[in-house]
Amino acid sequence: MSTITTTESVKKLETHFSSSNQNQMTVGDVAAFSGLNTDDAKHALDAMMEKYECQLKVTEQGDLIYDFGNHLRRRGEKTWKERWEEIQQWLWEAFVVIFKVWIAVMLIVYFIVFVALLIMAFVVQISGSSDDDSNDGEPILNFNFMFLFTDILRGIFIWDMFRGESYRYEKQLYTEVKSPQKKKSFVSSIYDFVFGPPKPKFDPVKQQKEMAAFLRNSKGLGVQAEAKALTGLQGEQAGNFFSDILVRFNGDAKIHPSTGTLYGDFDELRRSASKEKDARFEWFWKQAEPSEALTGNSQSRNIWIGCINFFNLAASGYILSKTFDYQFIETFGSQTETIRWALGYIPLIFSSVFFAVPALRAVKHEKEKHVIKRNKVRKDLYQMIFEESSNEINYELMKQSASVMGDGLSDNEIEKLIEDTAFDLDAEMKVKEDGTIIYDFSKVKDEFIIAQELRKEIPNNGSDNNNIIFST
Repeated sequence: MSTITTTESVKKLETHFSSSNQNQMTVGDVAAFSGLNTDDAKHALDAMMEKYECQLKVTEQGDLIYDFGNHLRRRGEKTWKERWEEIQQWLWEAFVVIFKVWIAVMLIVYFIVFVALLIMAFVVQISGSSDDDSNDGEPILNFNFMFLFTDILRGIFIWDMFRGESYRYEKQLYTEVKSPQKKKSFVSSIYDFVFGPPKPKFDPVKQQKEMAAFLRNSKGLGVQAEAKALTGLQGEQAGNFFSDILVRFNGDAKIHPSTGTLYGDFDELRRSASKEKDARFEWFWKQAEPSEALTGNSQSRNIWIGCINFFNLAASGYILSKTFDYQFIETFGSQTETIRWALGYIPLIFSSVFFAVPALRAVKHEKEKHVIKRNKVRKDLYQMIFEESSNEINYELMKQSASVMGDGLSDNEIEKLIEDTAFDLDAEMKVKEDGTIIYDFSKVKDEFIIAQELRKEIPNNGSDNNNIIFST
């Protein structure tokens, strides 16, 4: 009797899936078409689930179906969209590094240069006006130049007056002296003005670690409804996540005999020498949303940074326009082109990009704020569904609460969020005689109850490896 290895069985399954449209199978299906015994068929499907993304489904008869989707996709394999996003992120990070160096050189240095030129223009103007008979021509850097930048500087220094704030000496008289606190440096504020405040480092397995901590805290047993309540994932993503947890932590997919509820039994996660370093976990609706700050700077600091760059932008534009004057070209000759680039084009391009980047970020930031509002609505709905004692929730009550949390979202968008959430959590919609719409979330909440009942059957002893019986 020949023996077929698991690897050979997986190859058979891969060939079968690639040559047919049937990517949903039970253990019995695999055994029937491959000739494997049921144990080997199950091992082959488990090996396939470890290799490819898969969702587990349970029929009314209690059969476990392995669903590999429309086509086989390796676990961890990135889509073209994800790859393009990675390329965009890499290009952005490279631009940030290069432009930060440019900022350090350009913004402050050119500001000093242009202020020095302003002072020189003032001196030249004074000298020219003292001897009108000896020089009838107009100075190259005339009163228009001086008045332009004088107005800019005056605008910078008196801006506080227009905002109704006190002068510095008044602040010293009426402001309490506070203990010194560590503040963000001005250079860091400039970087944040352009690129935004630094974001926390992304952890690609954060949800997996939190789920593992939850399972270890729940006697190594969990249902898919709990995974949804912890991660907020929906639809296919939630199914793939639960199967990934089964594969990653060597869990055993089981079906509750009386209800047909699918749950994962993670025997290895029950055993622990210490849980001190386990990840902190909390329900999806209790998780904080990321900061909505565009720059993370105070308004006054943003104004200062904007004024400095606007000064450079105006100065470079003015000098660039002067380099095309006949008198300027006649005076500086072959050096005109150098001045045109050094004091015109280069600072003008830099200052324009300096304003363009945060302007484009502001557009993206508005979209991110919209996504955050949607997540807040979903969290509000999840909290209402999972913490409400009753399984039935009034639709109008859900809509009213969601409208408060999602202030600014359209009614259609809020209604769509409610419908999608109800559909994903297998809610049943009921209409009472008076026309009142009710969503019944009994199915998803029953999963929680079944999980609690199953945990009660697991003994407390033996879950922690603290009682050492042998040591080398």
